[in-house]
Formats: sequence, C-alpha cells, structure tokens
Amino acid sequence: MNKVNGYVLFHRQIVDWEWYTDVNTKALFIHLVVTANFKDTRFLGKKIRRGQIVTSLPKLAEETGLSIQNVRTAIKHLISTGEITDESKRGYRIITVVKYDDYQIPTDKLTVDQQTTNRQLTDDQQHQNKGNNVNKRNKENQMHMPPSLDEVKKYIEETGSKIDPVHFYNYNEERGWTLKSGQKIKNWKLTIQRWEEREKDGHGQSGRDDKKQDDVIARISARIPVF
Repeated sequence: MNKVNGYVLFHRQIVDWEWYTDVNTKALFIHLVVTANFKDTRFLGKKIRRGQIVTSLPKLAEETGLSIQNVRTAIKHLISTGEITDESKRGYRIITVVKYDDYQIPTDKLTVDQQTTNRQLTDDQQHQNKGNNVNKRNKENQMHMPPSLDEVKKYIEETGSKIDPVHFYNYNEERGWTLKSGQKIKNWKLTIQRWEEREKDGHGQSGRDDKKQDDVIARISARIPVF
C-alpha cells in the first residue's frame, strides 16, 4: 500500500452514522478516505480525479484484512447510502468518495496551522537556546566566583586531594582570588588540581606560588572549558 502523508477529518458526529457499528463497512470507508487520491492523476490513459482510488476487491481485502465477500458487502452498503460510487473496469475498479473534500483540512487552514506550528517551534527553540545560554553563564559565573570554604572542602573531599583546604582557601582569600599577574582565577577547581600536582612533584605549595606557577594556571584556565 502506498504511504500517504497528511491528515483527514472525521467529525465526532460520525458515531451517529448508520454504518458506524458495522465494523467492516466502517473500516473500509475509513480506508478509502485515507487512501484516495489527494490530487488528480492518470492511470492507463484515464484521468483519476481527486477523491478517487484505483483498486480491486482482492487488493482492498489484503489492505484491510477483510475477506473479499466482506469487502463486496461493505461496498454495497456505502453505495446504498451515497458515501461512494463504484465503477468496474476489466481488471480493476475506480471507487469515488463522494464527499471527499468534507474529510480534508482546507488548504488555507492547513497553511495557517503549519505557520503557527513553525512559529511555535521557533519560539520554543529560542526559549530553549536562551535557557541553555543562561545555564552556561550561570555555570561559568559559579566557577569564576570565589568559592566558600565549605565548597573547597567538599571538592577536595570528592576528588581525594591531599592538600589542606583551609590553607588553600585562606591563601587565595587573602590574595583576592587573583594570580600574581593580577588576573582573576577563572577556575578555582583547576587551581586546586595544580596545587596537588606541585605537591606530588615535591615542590610544595605552602602559599609561595611563583610567577611561573601563576602563568601556567592562567594559560590552562583560559583554554579548559567549564563543565
């Protein structure tokens, strides 16, 4: 079966339709509305209009899961109440959904609805991007802002670092959380990592950072992203 894009409309009043409780007839009619041509086409030199479908009893039976006899009976029901017309040809038949346009969304409404949907998607995307930017800035600000002693202790505990959190905090607090170059410490967690590395190397931090150490931290801080 060809896959068809788009939508069809069925009013809630369809529950009052005389064939609504006839499962086979209802199933076939819905199938015909969904699969009928949305625009004019041609088949074997014959024009097939919008709302028509070229098919056969075996094909309809295969597509709906009904027996050929059930399909034949359902077609008779739909013809009797004016829902469809049926034109038999050699090897195929052309079925027309009489009020096909009643089940289609008007083109102008479809365009307006699509524009509304597109606009809503754009607004949602902009809102999401704005939120992402705000969250990113908040994270960056949190890293740039001097931490509290409790934050330092928590981070050192989580990372298993062996440096003294009180000494680290007091030392940088006295210096205003800046390097000797005057540059603000952009990532205090990275600074803790650098202290840890120097202590492992045997240089010892003990509050006596030289300018070379400051420069290393500054360069690394500038290129390591904030997570």
